[in-house]
Amino acid sequence: MVCFTICCFQYEKAVKYFGEDPHKTQPDEFFGVFAQFISSFYDAVVENERFKKLKEDEERRAKLELQVGHRICTIISIILFSPRQAGLPINRPPTWIPTRNAEWLSQKPTKVELT
Repeated sequence: MVCFTICCFQYEKAVKYFGEDPHKTQPDEFFGVFAQFISSFYDAVVENERFKKLKEDEERRAKLELQVGHRICTIISIILFSPRQAGLPINRPPTWIPTRNAEWLSQKPTKVELT
């Protein structure tokens, strides 16, 4: 019985502290406000963490795209401007150029100079 009296006194004290009338405000109504706040706060924390992770993923993806794009540009420039560094033969004509007769394929390769 003493505990119940102490709880009622503490409840009235808390309700008055928040500007409510302890005789008109029921405990479930009073504590329901706090429960709703805590629930909304938790949802906001989860949403912020999700947003932060999405932003980090986007930044990581953009950085990776830049790195891959830079590597591709480097590879293309090596192939186009320095075939020796790319490990390509420099004394053969490119094989991707279409030919009209098959005799050209049997001829001795000529040296191709890239400028």
